[in-house]
Amino acid sequence: FGSRNWQFSPMASLDQPDQAWPSEALEATRQWQAQGYEDFPLRTTQNNFVRHSDVRVRAYINRKERKLLSVVGFGAQVEGPPGLVHGGALFTLADTMLAMMTIEVFPSPLLTGSMTINYRGPTKLGECVVCEASVVSEEGRKVSVGFAIKGLDGGVRVEGTGLWLQRKSKI
Repeated sequence: FGSRNWQFSPMASLDQPDQAWPSEALEATRQWQAQGYEDFPLRTTQNNFVRHSDVRVRAYINRKERKLLSVVGFGAQVEGPPGLVHGGALFTLADTMLAMMTIEVFPSPLLTGSMTINYRGPTKLGECVVCEASVVSEEGRKVSVGFAIKGLDGGVRVEGTGLWLQRKSKI
């Protein structure tokens, strides 16, 4: 994929890519659908990060493979160092995508136990990225997950692992 900056349309839906998204991002979503991934509208009424920030997400899920893929764009409100996305926004994106995926593929909700994140390269404001989240293994109440945030050029920006836990009892 080529790498280039893009701008949000002022009225763009949080769950829908608009025509300003790079053609490479739109092509990736078409390929995912051809591979059996289903459109996965995020629950923006329950998700403050997506609902209240300058972040655009279009997600697709494959429940059988227990994997979520999403195209994400970041606007100026999530700026950290000048011209770059704040690392906390990238961490929150990974946590959000992993949580949404586990909600869909497990019969009972899971809670984040721990996460390890490795920043491999800067993510520029206006850059469109792909977030991949998947279940790696299960053991009892413990579910290991992995994630990567990559540029459309395939370069890894962030990657990591997490441990999600099935609740012992209702909260």
